Amino acid sequence: MRTVFETQITHTTNWVMLIFSLIFLVFGVCLLKRRFATYEKITQLFSSILFIIIGVIGLVLFVCLQYFELPTPQLITAAVFLLLLPLIAFFDTNEPIRFFDFFKSDNILALILCIICTYGACMVADTMVYDLKLRCFLVDSYRTGNALTVKGKVEEFHPMPETLHDTESFSINGIEFSYNNHNEEYYYSKCAFDGGYIKKNGQEVELWYVEYDGVNYIVRIDIN
Repeated sequence: MRTVFETQITHTTNWVMLIFSLIFLVFGVCLLKRRFATYEKITQLFSSILFIIIGVIGLVLFVCLQYFELPTPQLITAAVFLLLLPLIAFFDTNEPIRFFDFFKSDNILALILCIICTYGACMVADTMVYDLKLRCFLVDSYRTGNALTVKGKVEEFHPMPETLHDTESFSINGIEFSYNNHNEEYYYSKCAFDGGYIKKNGQEVELWYVEYDGVNYIVRIDIN
């Protein structure tokens, strides 16, 4: 048998995180310097402080990811920064913010937008963290010999249609596997129509897999 797929993590520098972090940090410092010229109340400094805080957090995460050589999706990283902009813009004012100003109709709508975008940013960040944890867990489990194995013939093969409105699935000795056409490098998810290795019932294969949150992720495939 020969190995046709094996899990791995390829580290790539997340330049998006670095660039956005520097932009937020530099802009926040410049804005803070300008606001100090007309400083009256601490509320005038909220937007610049938020820019600086988010920029610093981004830089710290960038350094940590580089040090541990961990990958992060660059588009998702950009989405986190962009979704937080309405929150910062809500406090972007040269005038002191008074408590009762929050109850004006325009401010209520702006506050609702801020809440929605901030919630979205948190969800995107949570997805990024979950994906990173999954990558590390699958690769570490395989490298340390904690992956499970199953050998036999492919059964109950259900191919993914090219419309991508379903999942591809199959079973071996009663153990079920399913996946979408994501073409990930750290678990098998390449469908048959896109050049996948599992193509039909009756194929003799040996799989290494790791269970995570009730899902069987394939981390290695050997076929005849």
